Amino acid sequence: VADGRHPEALAAANTNPDPILSAIEIAEVEVARRSTAEARRALARADARIQASFAPTRTLAERMQRLQAAISEAVAEGTAHAHERNER
Repeated sequence: VADGRHPEALAAANTNPDPILSAIEIAEVEVARRSTAEARRALARADARIQASFAPTRTLAERMQRLQAAISEAVAEGTAHAHERNER
């Protein structure tokens, strides 16, 4: 993701055998791609699996909180950019 190789990162995330980590990794890639709707869906899948199976570790919960904040930030930035374009 850091290198901008999103297709490869997405493929790797999809092959992660841990479905929770896979969904979190997919959300991270989608945030990097600014695909907030997909990121939200992936994060919701991770959350649903976590709630159904166990209490998350603090590290995992913090990672998911950071992702939720990044998604919200990306949505806000997208809205701001759209308003700027409309004003021109």
